[in-house]
Amino acid sequence: MRVSVSRVLMVLAAAIAVVLSGQLQANAARRVALVVGNAAYQSVSRLANPENDAYLMADTLGRLGFELVGGGAQVNLGKSRFEQLVQQFGNASVGADVALFYYAGHGMELGGQNYLVPIDANPGKSADVPLQMLNAQTVLAQMSDVQSRLNIMILDACRNNPFPNSTRASPSGLAQMRAPRGTLISFATQPGNVALDGHGKNSPFTSALAESIQTPGLNLFDTFNRVGVQVAKVTGYEQQPWTSSSPIEGQFHFVPANLPSTPSAANLAVETARRFYGALSLADGYAASSLVVPEKRTLAAYSPEGISGFYRSLSSPLQVLDISPVSSTIVSVHYRYGRPGGGVCETTANVTMRIIGGQAYVEKIQAGC
Repeated sequence: MRVSVSRVLMVLAAAIAVVLSGQLQANAARRVALVVGNAAYQSVSRLANPENDAYLMADTLGRLGFELVGGGAQVNLGKSRFEQLVQQFGNASVGADVALFYYAGHGMELGGQNYLVPIDANPGKSADVPLQMLNAQTVLAQMSDVQSRLNIMILDACRNNPFPNSTRASPSGLAQMRAPRGTLISFATQPGNVALDGHGKNSPFTSALAESIQTPGLNLFDTFNRVGVQVAKVTGYEQQPWTSSSPIEGQFHFVPANLPSTPSAANLAVETARRFYGALSLADGYAASSLVVPEKRTLAAYSPEGISGFYRSLSSPLQVLDISPVSSTIVSVHYRYGRPGGGVCETTANVTMRIIGGQAYVEKIQAGC
């Protein structure tokens, strides 16, 4: 039987299209995350790391394709705002393939229940705890109710009870939690133990977590096992992370083995710096302002009108001489321009970036002139 070449090509093209369609659907799996870091407590001492930990996790998850509730890390939440965001998280997770909740801050156990502590909590007695704090089961209920394919809860909250004199809560750590169907719960340390803040800007647990979830090819359980091993070694086995899980169908990888690595935060930051200062050199305030973190775009120094007005008044346009990364989120920019009234300003600025949804935005500029 003779088969025409054109027919063979048509069959091959159709087969390839089916394969590519499957790959695209797998790569387009919808991921939703709520990332919270509470540090600036109003009635007890401030915590050193949770804000930094939340920003690190939000940046990392954003680059891995997660939709971030609120657009980024949510820090220093009071009870009312915390509850609102958890409800938004539940609504956003409807139809998602993966729903992930991350919390860093004070947590406490009372009567076998784990509570996440808002910054405005100040219980006078144990009965105040359920009224002033957020029960971790409330978050699990939001995740379970929408029936995401996979739910992940991460609690870097196993610290000492911040209210030992007014409550009968456990003096340290959180209680073990049962994971509902299709859920993995990760604790920074074993039930009843206290997690360490470490000596850097991030906790040992979150540092290891942010690194491990970016490793191509690690499945869900291998990822958290790797986190546990790293944390145990770094802390001299004083802290050993713990997981609770129900049976989970299929395989999940934060970064599949067959996908290229995502651009590093440093590369994203440098690229935004080039675009931002390129717009300044053209006195294009609208292009420059669009690269600033959203909450600062209405400030005079970062608004389209403010930027355009200043850079149009220069006696000679801004000229970039060098751009280089200082860290993953700070870029050094060496430039010069002619002052409006005459003379030349030549200086080096340190530009702090924030990663939101896989894109770097200008957050702060420190310059000499």
